[in-house]
Amino acid sequence: MTKKKNNSFQFIIISIITFLIVIMFILAIRHFTKLDTNTYSLNASSITYDNENNYISTSNNATLKMGLDGNYKLINIEDMLKVSYNLGTNAIISENNSSNLKLYGIFYEVLANGEINRLSRENKISIIDGSRFFKIADRKYLLVDKKISSSDGSINTKDYLIIEIDRNGNSTIYNDTINVKEINPLVINTTSYDFDIANEYLDINNTVIDLKKIIGSTNNYQQKTLDIEEKPEIDNSTINSTTDYLKKQTDNLRKQVEAQNDYYNKYFKTVVNSFNNLNSSLQDTNKQQYNMQVDQNTMKGNIKNYNLSRWLTLGIIEAGVSTIKINYNVFDPNNEYTTIYLEVTGGNLAEPLRVYLNKENNNTTVRDLNANTNYNISLKYTTLVDGESTTVTEDVIDVRTKSPTTQLRITKVTPTGIGYYLQLDNEYRFDKATLNLYSDNNNLVTEEVDIAKAVDGYEGFLKVNNLGYKNELKLENIYYNNNLINLDIYAKFVNADD
Repeated sequence: MTKKKNNSFQFIIISIITFLIVIMFILAIRHFTKLDTNTYSLNASSITYDNENNYISTSNNATLKMGLDGNYKLINIEDMLKVSYNLGTNAIISENNSSNLKLYGIFYEVLANGEINRLSRENKISIIDGSRFFKIADRKYLLVDKKISSSDGSINTKDYLIIEIDRNGNSTIYNDTINVKEINPLVINTTSYDFDIANEYLDINNTVIDLKKIIGSTNNYQQKTLDIEEKPEIDNSTINSTTDYLKKQTDNLRKQVEAQNDYYNKYFKTVVNSFNNLNSSLQDTNKQQYNMQVDQNTMKGNIKNYNLSRWLTLGIIEAGVSTIKINYNVFDPNNEYTTIYLEVTGGNLAEPLRVYLNKENNNTTVRDLNANTNYNISLKYTTLVDGESTTVTEDVIDVRTKSPTTQLRITKVTPTGIGYYLQLDNEYRFDKATLNLYSDNNNLVTEEVDIAKAVDGYEGFLKVNNLGYKNELKLENIYYNNNLINLDIYAKFVNADD
């Protein structure tokens, strides 16, 4: 009887194990059938972003392929070495000198009639054929339109915009020209729809769509409401912030007017100089004709080639923490400029950085610069003079990048340690850093900083029970773009109980 019970028990165990193996096999098959097994070739100098929103420019022979973990891997050739980047479960590729975006992975497009169109694997979409809106994942969106702006005027861009929302409704907004962190509720406007970021509402064709219902959302933002009976007064902080905003807008307008004045002044100076040069050249030609009897047709040909209307100038320069956006203006109807480029020197640049400019555009952005650093920018062009290539420096300007916005403060001191709050600049994202606690010049604690958490800000606690009198928390061993940099980020306190 006992033997039969043992056999029955063994049979049940074997049946359960067999069932679990079958289930795991079925799940594995489903997982692998969903994988994108294709390998995609990417155009050189295309733009994409890794799973931490870092900007990446593709090289020649760059490829994209989904790994077994369901994440797309970009294989880039850098300094003759293959470098792999994790782009996440979705990838957005902005092709160089193209009006297309390439989407890889699953995207949910919200159509004008409110219906949802699910895209998968590789899809090519145009950025000039009207507005489009995609939900990429939980709290992540892609907007496409020829004009994209914010309701408060702080954002003004075009073509496409990626928006990621944290659980509190704050957003990171970026494309190949901007990368900003918004902590206030914001509405993005396009030519066809309005997107309320914090609430995840899409207003399209006078219909409001709750985007949280598309694959769900972990957004915990709740809109603050005022009691109807409350009559809030305008306090000094509101007045000051409004005043600061108006000053900022006035300053921007002043810069634009000054830039336009410089623009037209240089244009008219160029025209005047061109006519003066023409007059002098005509006099020389007449002398030569009188003395040497130059062939009349040749003389006419020479006069025809004089430059009367071409100009090139720098516009408004916008310095960020690690970027400098440069606006420029080109007028070259006869295509006399062979090449136009910027030459950037200073800071972390061991050699001059040359950035070639497109005559059809009017701005470019120089990236991966050091914070709080002076750079010299020269606007140059090459042209043919008597059949030989000549380089001319048209404009020169010195620009200093901004200091990163960081916070390191002591939040509490207890007999068992100290609490702190650390927040780092999202635009100037470090590779790594350590947080060190010094007490009376002795290093008591060293802790690796979680860079991903620090960008959003986090609270930590260092366990220590032998604090001295003078104490200091300091960020050290800071690496940016694989280079050790020196920044003064610290918080001091005196232990009065010592």
